[in-house]
Amino acid sequence: MATPVKFQGEVVEISRHSTDVVTYEFRYVGLRPRYRPGQFVHLALDPFDPSRHWPESRAFTIAKGSTDRDLIRLTIAAKGSFTRRILDELEVGRIVWMKGPYGKFIVQDSADADAILIAGGTGVTPFVAFMEDALVKGIVGSVCLHYGTRDPDLLTFRSLAEQCVRELTKFRAHYYSENGKAEGVTQGQMSIDTIVAGIDDVPRSVFYLCGPEQMVEAFSSRLTGEFGVSAEHVKIDEWG
Repeated sequence: MATPVKFQGEVVEISRHSTDVVTYEFRYVGLRPRYRPGQFVHLALDPFDPSRHWPESRAFTIAKGSTDRDLIRLTIAAKGSFTRRILDELEVGRIVWMKGPYGKFIVQDSADADAILIAGGTGVTPFVAFMEDALVKGIVGSVCLHYGTRDPDLLTFRSLAEQCVRELTKFRAHYYSENGKAEGVTQGQMSIDTIVAGIDDVPRSVFYLCGPEQMVEAFSSRLTGEFGVSAEHVKIDEWG
């Protein structure tokens, strides 16, 4: 596992998906830490003085394949005063401090078990890193992404998932939207019953859950209880 370091990044691109969800691309300034798909970094807005304490920051999962050594990407949803400040203040050219990588939510496929990736909203970010790496390195086992959002327009990384479906024979994807209709998108909340119904061997599969706390808790509880999945086969990301 990579050792966490403090490093800087310069904002080079901003994609605003809604008033509350924005993706930032940063160019590394100096150090370029190595990470694995699923890990996260802490982002600070205020200057960092090595002789003083680390400034206020928040944790965000890296939404960029680890094979890219030039850029790091974070998708941020406004969920409080600090994240709102990020969305209000960050602009192209701004240099900020980050530290990381952290986390043991390592997304990986296996020839021995299906990998079921379940993403709610911006909880798709660890799977973005996995998908981008998969397009470069390939996958050895079956992978199925279940990706749900409030509105179809917020399926921000659907095009990446579709590329994986086209180019990786063992990759599948399903999309869900609570509001509105779109081609290829199931209308309504993502359901663990629907997800499980499409799996041949549920107890043998490995489930990766990232999204709203209520969704993650409900899905993991039913998987380990009702559906007989061992706790070791239910991986939860707390920082999505």
